[in-house]
Amino acid sequence: MYQIIRYLIVGSLSLALQSFCLASHNRAGEITYQWMSGYTYKITVVTYTKESSPADRCELEIAWGDDKIDTILRVNGLMDSCPPPAADGELIPGATDVRWNIYIGYHTYPGPGFYKITMQDPNRNALVVNMLDSYSTPFFLETTLLIGDSSLGLDTNSSPILLNPPIDNACSGKLFIHNPGASDINGDSISYILSDCFQSMDDNGTAIAAEGFYIPNNITLDPITGDLIWNTPPSVIDIASGYDEYNICFEILEWKYGTIIGRVLRD
Repeated sequence: MYQIIRYLIVGSLSLALQSFCLASHNRAGEITYQWMSGYTYKITVVTYTKESSPADRCELEIAWGDDKIDTILRVNGLMDSCPPPAADGELIPGATDVRWNIYIGYHTYPGPGFYKITMQDPNRNALVVNMLDSYSTPFFLETTLLIGDSSLGLDTNSSPILLNPPIDNACSGKLFIHNPGASDINGDSISYILSDCFQSMDDNGTAIAAEGFYIPNNITLDPITGDLIWNTPPSVIDIASGYDEYNICFEILEWKYGTIIGRVLRD
């Protein structure tokens, strides 16, 4: 019987941390954007967290990339545990101990330019195999938005959206494939590259890799189709639980006229 490697979880702003926040819970996520009008965009942060963790986020802080930071509210699920109008998130049917969270905010940028939208939240889920001390490692997402020339259609661009959730089960010794199901509403070309998973951003705006992160052996990513293939996952290390957890990160690149006009990180 195959062993299960559960949750193949296919990352500044500075946060003030309080002791109650330091609990393991972040599994996966991404940031996408949609043009609304003028220089105004709708930003959507999607995260997948550990349902049984005491840490839960009714709201998140987001850095828009223009030196401004806001708090955005979770909008999916019932309005029960969180102060209104924030919602509680939703459990994913068929998944074990996974909460799906959608946070939405709107922001008006000062004008054309490249903007790196980021979110940082403590902490990642515990015992992730391919990084050091994931329990104490912040979860970090980034997406790059270009507002450009109207004659090229770069003033109304939206990012690709990802139709397949990033929580998957893999089996030791058995071929594994994940595809994000990326779709671009503007009809722009899309390509894919493997990436580090990140924990923060330095003063120069460069993302810092999670300490000890590595891409496991025999993982490839088709740059055209987006098929992430693991041929094949190793034996489970944590025999007592019967499963291990890994984080795999990649970027979806958006192209127009041979130039990259946007980047979305899926962690």
